[in-house]
Amino acid sequence: MQMHESPLEGFVARRLAPTALMLGKIVTGALRVAPAGMLNELSESLEVSIRTAGMLITFGGVVLW
Repeated sequence: MQMHESPLEGFVARRLAPTALMLGKIVTGALRVAPAGMLNELSESLEVSIRTAGMLITFGGVVLW
């Protein structure tokens, strides 16, 4: 038995999908660059150099890309 979606359900799905993707990209982008503002604190808490902490942020961005 095949179920048919109502026109309203199709409209909502078409409208919400791009919005959900956009919000996901905004959150992911913010989380990717947020640690760059805390680089000194991050390097001190991890007891590594600022350069090493910067590479950690870079590799995190590459993995998310």
